[in-house]
Amino acid sequence: MKASEAKILTAKAHQIKETVNKELDFIYSAIEKSALDGMVAWHYCRGWLDSKSVDNIHIENTIVETLKSLGYEIKKCYSNPNQPFIIIIWS
Repeated sequence: MKASEAKILTAKAHQIKETVNKELDFIYSAIEKSALDGMVAWHYCRGWLDSKSVDNIHIENTIVETLKSLGYEIKKCYSNPNQPFIIIIWS
């Protein structure tokens, strides 16, 4: 592998990690607000994550697995390909 290729891959990995962290921060704050309002689930429109891109699939899987590991139940809703969403449930 050339140094230039390694540099590109490293930059892409950092970008993906930053995107995951940003999305998780957004999700956590929305969950906190929803829980304080007395709700037990939150509807997260994934929009841009519904892509065939390997990066986007990895981002989505990382977010879902992170939430599952924290005890959240996740329901993926793909019935409308123009606006897919996940439902995040806690108790």
